[in-house]
Amino acid sequence: MEITVQDDIDPCKITITGEIDLDKSSEVRAKIMEHLDAGKNIDFNLSGVTYIDSSGISCLIEGTQQAAKKNLTFIVDSPSDEVMKVIELAFLDKILKIKKA
Repeated sequence: MEITVQDDIDPCKITITGEIDLDKSSEVRAKIMEHLDAGKNIDFNLSGVTYIDSSGISCLIEGTQQAAKKNLTFIVDSPSDEVMKVIELAFLDKILKIKKA
């Protein structure tokens, strides 16, 4: 997994490539919270994610909830087909703000 951040724009863009699983989700969560705590809106690009498990989905939910508490935005940008399938199976496409490519 690789995380790249472009935080000189609003919303800041966090791009993940590779797999988001239990081993990597704490790193993803920390990166999301770091930017939300700094008062930044987030565009969370998942176009390069090849696999996501429940711990990764948890990061998306937590990011959405924390952003709402702080009156910020958290957008799931261009989720890959693999990610979108999991989001839809969990009926989270009604809860998450999703920007499709």
